[in-house]
Amino acid sequence: MVDHEQYPHTIQVNWKTESTKDEDSGDWIEGVDVNHTFDCRAVPNGKAKKIAGDDGQLIEYAFDVYMPKTDVEIPFGADYTLNGSTKGTVKRAHNGQLNSRIWL
Repeated sequence: MVDHEQYPHTIQVNWKTESTKDEDSGDWIEGVDVNHTFDCRAVPNGKAKKIAGDDGQLIEYAFDVYMPKTDVEIPFGADYTLNGSTKGTVKRAHNGQLNSRIWL
């Protein structure tokens, strides 16, 4: 019997939130660093498939990453490190009903 692990990889995703304006003082508050680590399954894009970006332009991606469902909204352009070595930026992320998915 084959031992199959559903999420054998790890991805770390990092970004900085946007600066906001304090309603009371009017001062700008610097954004904060956001860091998340997820178990995942990264599937290489071996067929040079493309996804549509927010502006409708087609974007080529290197990996299609599947994760357990999360409520974390990962923004376009967030930095990632896959399995501790492969680095880049997030092309798109989607939280579905049963799982979450990131295109790198």
